[in-house]
Amino acid sequence: MKEVAVLPPPGPDEVQQTLAGRTAEIEARVREAYARTMEPSFRAGLAVVAVGGFGRGELFPHSDIDLLLLAESDKVVPPRENISAFLQGLWDSGLRPSHSVHSVADCVIEHDDNAEFTISLLDRRLLAGDATLYQTLEDKFKQFQARRGQAMARAIAGLAEGRRAKYQNTIYHLEPNVKETPGACAICRPRVGC
Repeated sequence: MKEVAVLPPPGPDEVQQTLAGRTAEIEARVREAYARTMEPSFRAGLAVVAVGGFGRGELFPHSDIDLLLLAESDKVVPPRENISAFLQGLWDSGLRPSHSVHSVADCVIEHDDNAEFTISLLDRRLLAGDATLYQTLEDKFKQFQARRGQAMARAIAGLAEGRRAKYQNTIYHLEPNVKETPGACAICRPRVGC
């Protein structure tokens, strides 16, 4: 019988390097699609923001690409045709974009029916577009966090408890859901919407 070499598992540095490399590759593709489809029409008043795991720079293989199209106001939202062309370019390059379109004002209010959106904003980075607009979001979101941080913490805890209850609060499943069940990996456990 032929002996099979068993490789040691990758170390934390190798994992971080892999995630950083994938994130950088995807960022470049998103920026290229934005420059081709959105930037010619929207020099100001629009930004593309990475949120969630992509915002943290921890984009795992096969993850969707969480993007926020940040508009200055509800009156400056890009037409559907522009958004569709931008997203189509990402789909055509093999990515799975998951996007939302919100104004700055909409990002700094509580969404009882969509707490995941507010939680995703905890990890955010500007990818392309209006840097001044993004800085406005940064400033206003920090104020929002200072005011509503405790409520956000309760929402995160409630979502985690609900997800775990869905799996009977046990790690003893034949095929556990690594992200959703108790005992999830250290990266996913403290956050929602990785």
